[in-house]
Amino acid sequence: LAIDPDVLFHPVYGLFVEGPKAVDTLWRKPGANFWSRKEVPVSVELFETDGTCVWRSLAGMRLFGGMSRLFPQKSLALVARKRYGARRIAHPVFGRQGPRKFKYLVLRNSGSDWGTAWMRDALTASLVEGWDLDHQADRLAIAYINGRYWGLYHLREKVNRYFIASHHEVDKDSIDLLEHRGYRKRGSRLHYLRLLDYLQKHDLSEAAAFAWVASQMDVDNFADYQIVQIFCDNRDAGGNIKYWRPQTPDGRWRWILYDTDWGYGLHDTTAWRFNSLPFHTAPDGPSWPNPPWSTFILRKLLENEGFRQRFVRRFADRLNTSFRSERVLAKIDSLYQAMLPEMPRHLKRWRRSRDAWEREVERLRTFARQRPAWVWLHLQDYFGLADPVPIRIATTPGGTVRLNGLVTVTPEAPFEGRYFPGIALELTAEPA
Repeated sequence: LAIDPDVLFHPVYGLFVEGPKAVDTLWRKPGANFWSRKEVPVSVELFETDGTCVWRSLAGMRLFGGMSRLFPQKSLALVARKRYGARRIAHPVFGRQGPRKFKYLVLRNSGSDWGTAWMRDALTASLVEGWDLDHQADRLAIAYINGRYWGLYHLREKVNRYFIASHHEVDKDSIDLLEHRGYRKRGSRLHYLRLLDYLQKHDLSEAAAFAWVASQMDVDNFADYQIVQIFCDNRDAGGNIKYWRPQTPDGRWRWILYDTDWGYGLHDTTAWRFNSLPFHTAPDGPSWPNPPWSTFILRKLLENEGFRQRFVRRFADRLNTSFRSERVLAKIDSLYQAMLPEMPRHLKRWRRSRDAWEREVERLRTFARQRPAWVWLHLQDYFGLADPVPIRIATTPGGTVRLNGLVTVTPEAPFEGRYFPGIALELTAEPA
């Protein structure tokens, strides 16, 4: 990145500094320059790992994020606009399977995980790969500002209408995109308010009422969203909510996973044993991080016995597959190995300790080893279930078996896992 240094560092108006209007509080520092939403032009050059410059243009740049703006390494959002040069960042940043062009990209400093493990949110994204749950692709990037080393970042897609359109067959200008407590980012919130009103006035234990709700929101998508938040014990999920629907007669609300930096015990060294189910279903938080409005939809859906069984079964599916300790440990180690060559220089740049970083990564490993067993107990206690029992599913040559619509069992890969008695499983035979 190349930019007039005064734009970032001038003591009065520089975007990276507090400036003269900052209120000297313990934490937020209201009035500081780094809370600005101002967009400034910047020259951007994007290099692949082999040193090839794959994209070069002027672009717009803004500071990005919430409380992480207080950290010395700021998150930055880049946007391609015609008035600067290129209309799109034309390079498959996240590989052949991802989008080939981007309106926005984010250089993310790891949010609340800055200065600790620098990988929590990237870990969560890696755990839900293959799920029907929108999440941001992640790639490590090294940044320089005016030739000066600016450390390691997580390069991300920006969650907005362009992100949604690039991953779904929808028109970016024909969606409703909301965040937090129904705050409108794009489109309208009327459909969502009608859904909330219906939930408030109806008993979802009745099949017809639940069926209407399921026609307005993707309940499996919502269940997966809640499951991953509960598993990783993200206690900052209450306000960090984004959800969308296509503006079509049958368009249903879907939730977007992002900003899980408070997960995996960021502020709790024994978080692996914390029962997150009561936290995410509390009727009276009473305020941040789990105010009543943020737990309302899950509480209402759980009034329905069919959904309760569906939720427990789906959680068990994920514990048997995506959240297995060995898989989570492998994801942690993959991120660790990818970051390791750059971390000495990154830590030196931001005056952080290598030992402290290693300890934080080991805390993640402890969480990965301990968390699944505790979540099985939490599910059993919360829903009043019997002890889970082991099952094994195998199939003969000539076809496969689908378990609960999520797990494929082949002759070469039989399935072994655990499920709660009394929770029905769905097996579907599929010919070769």
